[in-house]
Amino acid sequence: MAFVEKQLAQAEGTGTATSVYSPATGVRAIIKVVTLCNTTSNDVTFSLYRDDDGTTYDDSTAQFKDAVLGANKTFDKDTFWPMSQSTGNIAFKGDGITITLDGAEITN
Repeated sequence: MAFVEKQLAQAEGTGTATSVYSPATGVRAIIKVVTLCNTTSNDVTFSLYRDDDGTTYDDSTAQFKDAVLGANKTFDKDTFWPMSQSTGNIAFKGDGITITLDGAEITN
């Protein structure tokens, strides 16, 4: 069994909720830190979704919904979000915000 801590994903948000991370088949993951960076000079609204077994990005999977990140600000959130299914997804919506997921992947 291998336990590897690493950057799991990094993406620039858009105006549509889009998957930024899904574990590969046979891989379990733990999302440990979510970092959001507003690279614009305006406040930006964002939403973050965690669906461990699908692609539902609505109130039922929202971790943050229509939250505001100030102009040129960074937000770090320590988490413990286990993901054990390759059909699971972390999705993000936030035009002008970069999202980075750090954590660990566990393989057999």
